[in-house]
Amino acid sequence: MKLVLLSLLLFPLLISGQIDSTKSSTHIFWNAEYPIEMKHFQDTIGNESFRNKCDSIGLCWGAFVGLFTIIDEPKKKKKRGELLEKAYFAPAFEIARSYRFNNDSSDFLTQLLVFDVYELAARKCRQDLEKLFIQMPYYGTKIIMFKEIEVANKKLVQEIVWSITNDIYILKKENAYKEWRKTTDDLLKETEQYKTTNEDRARFILDSPILKNYQMAKTESVENNV
Repeated sequence: MKLVLLSLLLFPLLISGQIDSTKSSTHIFWNAEYPIEMKHFQDTIGNESFRNKCDSIGLCWGAFVGLFTIIDEPKKKKKRGELLEKAYFAPAFEIARSYRFNNDSSDFLTQLLVFDVYELAARKCRQDLEKLFIQMPYYGTKIIMFKEIEVANKKLVQEIVWSITNDIYILKKENAYKEWRKTTDDLLKETEQYKTTNEDRARFILDSPILKNYQMAKTESVENNV
């Protein structure tokens, strides 16, 4: 009860920007106005496989990034339909596990690129849900399709990140970073209306529904072979 009350008290402050709406104690959430910085990467790490990647292909930085997702529903069944489901997506950078073995700014920029690609995945999740709801404008549509969209876009973003890594570090294609950066920037501009908001970030920072009388919804499980 205390946690719920605290969430209700903190949420208006998060949205108004009076307190930090980008960081939790463990993660930095994607925000165009407050990008991650070199200092957010740990300068030592004990994992030997990461050191081997640095020595063998020059991949000496690692941003541990994931896509946080959740969907909430009205607590009272009689309100469902009058009130709709609320889905939240937010790319998150895990501070403790993100590392660097050198101070190469080009490696840092590549990790920023990866974080932006995860933001594109969040935007595509929102866009996909919106398109489905336009086709089937009924309560329950988002809950039913939420996991399928989440899994598909998480798989897609992993494939894109692998392609970026392959082009830049393994194949060492000329201008690979510039080309990926331009493609990503173009897509970010095209999808501006679907960007991650303070509300999305607040849902995960507070770790609690941010709307009164809402609760986390149960979603259909989807097999994930990623």
